[in-house]
Amino acid sequence: MGLDPAVLYAVAARLAKMEGASQAAQRRAAKGLSALEALSAQLFSSIERGLAGRKGPSVAEDEWLGIAIRVVEEWEGTPMLDSFLAGKGRKLVEVRKFADTTLSEYYRKVERDPAEAIEAGVRLLEDGWVSDRCLEISSALEALLAKSPELKLPKKLLNRASNARSAYAKGREKGFAAYTRALAKLELGR
Repeated sequence: MGLDPAVLYAVAARLAKMEGASQAAQRRAAKGLSALEALSAQLFSSIERGLAGRKGPSVAEDEWLGIAIRVVEEWEGTPMLDSFLAGKGRKLVEVRKFADTTLSEYYRKVERDPAEAIEAGVRLLEDGWVSDRCLEISSALEALLAKSPELKLPKKLLNRASNARSAYAKGREKGFAAYTRALAKLELGR
């Protein structure tokens, strides 16, 4: 999916302090670290604005949602993400925990009780959307929902499933595009 910010950070942080590295290489590494910090601040600000004022971590078809998904996946292990998650990004920690629990529930029920698996899958998309398994679950829900007449699912659940799948897909698409554009502008001290 392009540049890996966590790897870039690790390499630049190591190079910036490496004994025996040329001053030019250390300056370039420091400039790269500074660029990564500025980019993370921009991305985290977008996520923070998106999460602000929301009562819960519910899925949204907004750009910030897709940015949050990419940030959680690609900035893992950086002090910038750790700091954000410990502070203004605490809601993302909640989303991750909910996703882990709900994903396990979905997999336990998918074979045994498809109707309950659909409910768990919908809740995963609604409030656990940061999971890297959501795209897979959204597709699986489509197949399970095709069986909905025989499962006799409540109309409310069918509507929730449709709304959650749509919002997740739109937020992911918009956010991934915005994230890719932001990453493309990253100046690493060339």
